[in-house]
Amino acid sequence: MEARKCDVCGGFFLPYIASNKIGGKSDSYNEIIVKEKRMGLKNANRYKEYDVCENCSKELNKWLKRNKEN
Repeated sequence: MEARKCDVCGGFFLPYIASNKIGGKSDSYNEIIVKEKRMGLKNANRYKEYDVCENCSKELNKWLKRNKEN
């Protein structure tokens, strides 16, 4: 199993999502993708990917839910 480094907190983590519900093996994790969109230019988008540990993923979801209501 391959450990990953969280791009938010800097901690190391193992996959924490069981994508195969039958086997129950944790083999996936969340990744945040930030897309820079250019106005008026087709296909001029840039992406940045961030690996996120389980705790930071939960905190981000809490923050998003709180701010969605405002």
